[in-house]
Amino acid sequence: MFERGDVEAGFAEADVIVESEHRVPTAHQGYIEPHACTATANEDGKSTVWCCTQGHFEVRSLTAQVLGEPVGNIKVIPSEIGGGFGGKTIVYLEPLAGQMAQ
Repeated sequence: MFERGDVEAGFAEADVIVESEHRVPTAHQGYIEPHACTATANEDGKSTVWCCTQGHFEVRSLTAQVLGEPVGNIKVIPSEIGGGFGGKTIVYLEPLAGQMAQ
């Protein structure tokens, strides 16, 4: 919880205090762009992956694990995203793109 100033004094001075509880169902994140990814592989065995992600270190680790490569062989370059709200942390396409690039 974040508080700023004297909360109790604010309540004491308020003309009206509204308290309510709200519940909302689970919903899909509303990010603007779809998941997208492309990858290249060099002759030295290193790959570069460009993708829409909020978690490029997680993408790198999981992609390396799926491909059976050392983490140091994978470089992930995240694109700017129009909002992810947690939905751009999942690894979907990156290992497949990395495999296809090899």
